[in-house]
Amino acid sequence: MLIDFTVENYRSIKDSITFTMEATAIKDHSENIFDDGKKTLLKSAVIYGPNASGKSNLLNAMNFMRHFIENSATEYKQNDTIGIESFELNSHTENQPSLFEATFVHNKIKYRYGFRLDNNLVHDEWLFYTPNIRETKLFIRTGQEFDLSTAFSEGRLIVKENKTRVNALFLSVVAQFNGDISNDISNWFKQFNITSNVDKNKFEHYTHDMLSNSESKYKILQLLLSVDMGIKDVEMKIRDVEYEEVPSFIQKMIKDDKAEKSKITQSEIITKHMQYNEKNEYIKDIEFKLKKESTGTKKFLLLAGPIVETLENGEILVIDELDNSFHTQMTEFIIKLFNSKETNPNNAQLIFATHDTNLLTHKLFRRDQIWFVEKNIYGESEIFSLIDFGARKDTSLEKNYLEGKFGGVPHIYNLYAESIDNGN
Repeated sequence: MLIDFTVENYRSIKDSITFTMEATAIKDHSENIFDDGKKTLLKSAVIYGPNASGKSNLLNAMNFMRHFIENSATEYKQNDTIGIESFELNSHTENQPSLFEATFVHNKIKYRYGFRLDNNLVHDEWLFYTPNIRETKLFIRTGQEFDLSTAFSEGRLIVKENKTRVNALFLSVVAQFNGDISNDISNWFKQFNITSNVDKNKFEHYTHDMLSNSESKYKILQLLLSVDMGIKDVEMKIRDVEYEEVPSFIQKMIKDDKAEKSKITQSEIITKHMQYNEKNEYIKDIEFKLKKESTGTKKFLLLAGPIVETLENGEILVIDELDNSFHTQMTEFIIKLFNSKETNPNNAQLIFATHDTNLLTHKLFRRDQIWFVEKNIYGESEIFSLIDFGARKDTSLEKNYLEGKFGGVPHIYNLYAESIDNGN
């Protein structure tokens, strides 16, 4: 489970900021927290802020860390650039390395792992763990120098044979050689299911795969029936596709793999609705292709797979713009799935960004579950928790937020109207 995440010098984030899922001592909503044996953690957290404030950049930073851990040892070659974006609005930081660090609990052990890198190389990398009470070093990397503890002997051969490129993570390389601890850490980061409105189809394969399994399909269907979208059933159908129908990049993949053009198939999600006669008597089921459904229905259905899998396996789901295309009550339903002991027995965590102020209520969240992001006059994103404001349990959160008392709201100047008045 995630305890906290720190990022520095990444996109609109200049100075180090830390987002934490560690619960404070307040007594609100005890069902929204859990004890993992090391810390008391939150089951969900919401992030508010105006457009271009840096909410997405914080979530993208989590995604970058996950992606680089998973792929730096295999997808990058010796001279490949890493693709990091530093804070460019300050002459000091634009050429400085960026920092990423996560503290988390996995298999009842607390870990702290992080690295600093620029577009060409990994400057530093470190891994600590807390097997009992005291945090202990597993390894520290400085450039291409490695300081390993006896507990991380799995990395010795990698160091001896100089197998870690300057633009690859030591942890990722050791994991490729089946190191026990490094594999554990890498597998934990794979539990980060991160999606956004921009790439909302990214996790479509989760739902596709789960609809092919009867047990998983049942759970997805129960989720759909719970929100009453008028869908009676949902299934995955496989159809033959002509070579000319598939996108050009897939055609290239087929050529590269020397696959037969005549054996191209495509899976698609089909929903079933009930048809009635003029007396409102049920006649038969009508099948819809997913593209015929509303935008909200499509989004919910494609998110259903990640939601079910995250809850079932006690993983972490990170969603940017969760409210986009959803009614407030739909978003509230998803949040309650994670906050509930009944539907979230494995203590999965939900982290999401939203503009929906209807969700800003004590009935739904603890005060330490609510975060705000805003930019200062220098274009730097800053993050702070509602708990920092000392808001009481009877404070009207939505009203105070919209009035700017918590920050994280847009500053709107009607310069257009003024230009019209001035005759410009």
